[in-house]
Amino acid sequence: MIAKLIQACQLNQVTKAWAQYEKLNRMRIPLYEGVYKLIIECCMRAQQLGHALLVYETLKGSGQRISSRLVILLMEACAREQHGDKVHAIWRDWCPPHEAVTPRSVEVLLVCISALIRTMSPDLARDVLRDAMARTDGSLASCLAHSEVDVEELLLLNESVADEARANGTLLGDLAERFEELHESLESLRRNCIADSPSSSRGKPSYSRFEVEDLLMEDVDLDLELAAR
Repeated sequence: MIAKLIQACQLNQVTKAWAQYEKLNRMRIPLYEGVYKLIIECCMRAQQLGHALLVYETLKGSGQRISSRLVILLMEACAREQHGDKVHAIWRDWCPPHEAVTPRSVEVLLVCISALIRTMSPDLARDVLRDAMARTDGSLASCLAHSEVDVEELLLLNESVADEARANGTLLGDLAERFEELHESLESLRRNCIADSPSSSRGKPSYSRFEVEDLLMEDVDLDLELAAR
């Protein structure tokens, strides 16, 4: 049944894939994250984001550690459909409020903020950024020391989206103020990243046990996908 599910996903037969997935789900048969990822990608290619998010909820409930690759994939899909609230919810699932923001979280954090800007949700992007800064006790810049260019790109994106909204008349109410608040937070972070960059660039980066586990898990998922082709 799992083989049939994988084959249906590879052939973009979303109806067949979904039917197989529901059978396996009813039988409570656990799947590897790589299989969930194939189903989610198949659903998104068929423009069925709702089904993809249902699969994500099942994966989340399975207790498996969700890789950053899959989280980014879902965030980008939600951003394309202009679901800023879903982007925000996925971030909070992956990096809950009680967990520290670490260098491992940087790529997902940047994608989250970018997605929220593109969904016209500067207030949520501002809240995510401020919360991340609070959870690192003001040392978020050290985690982003090698990402100052990415922060600069977020600044440009924020300005571009705000300008476009202003031009088409959708920059209403206090939305302009929210974009400005986000700009100020990003600009402050960029300056801190530049200041921290020289000291943080010395030596090779070190990885925690959780970072190594995440990298290994992503390799296993990739091997599973390649083996299924």
